Amino acid sequence: MANVTRVDDRDARVVYTGKFREEGKPPFEFNGTTHGTQRNGSTISFSFNGTNVAWFGTFGGGNPPMGPPSVVDFVVDGDPTTASTLTAQQPLHAMYSQTFYTSPPLSTGTHNIVVTVLDAQNDALWFDYLQFTPEQDRDDQHPSRSSSTSSTPSQSIVPTSSQATLTQVPTPSISPAPSHQSLSLGIILLAAITSSATLLLLVAVFVFWRRRQSLRRRRDEYARARILARRHGPAGVHNMQELAAAAGVLEQGPGKEAEKETDTVEHGQAL
Repeated sequence: MANVTRVDDRDARVVYTGKFREEGKPPFEFNGTTHGTQRNGSTISFSFNGTNVAWFGTFGGGNPPMGPPSVVDFVVDGDPTTASTLTAQQPLHAMYSQTFYTSPPLSTGTHNIVVTVLDAQNDALWFDYLQFTPEQDRDDQHPSRSSSTSSTPSQSIVPTSSQATLTQVPTPSISPAPSHQSLSLGIILLAAITSSATLLLLVAVFVFWRRRQSLRRRRDEYARARILARRHGPAGVHNMQELAAAAGVLEQGPGKEAEKETDTVEHGQAL
């Protein structure tokens, strides 16, 4: 993310042409100094490598005003589309950190801003500092540096009728969001596996229950056949064999016991 570089009025890169004097009132003015002039035609210029620039200063106060308000002209690279003329305010009390000029977005590369004093014979206009957004390289790893500049987080310039302030705009951190497509696919697969497992479990329980019911029914029928065999003799044994055969238990252990009991009964009758 680009940073805003602030340049003080005493920075060596700021070029003054004409008669300027240095004054200031800390802590209200940046680094406690400003430059002002009352000579028409004086200029201030600054070259920078960036994509926009803003100019700040102080409106001097006085009652009554010393004369007509100062008038200055701003232009970047001599481009008329960037030109702006400022007529200074004349408040009763000094107004600090006022926005004198804000450029439109500029192309990447080196630019030069020139401030020309058109009328300041009776009312000096005071330059405090300027700010520009430096052009960043591709990796955004080399912010511009100088002994007299300070690099601060990105700021929005908010001019007001009484005082211009700088409102810091926090930069939210951005975390990579998980893929919704992958998340949805995982949920679908989990639901399908869970449903299949549940269905298989229900089928297994149902089959087990049916087999238990069938086995219980066969045992009940076999038990009734044995009771009939004991009560009714050979007829009961015959019925027991039919019931046991119908119940499918003659092939199992209980069926063999029934055959033994039938042989015992028949042997007893023969005696």
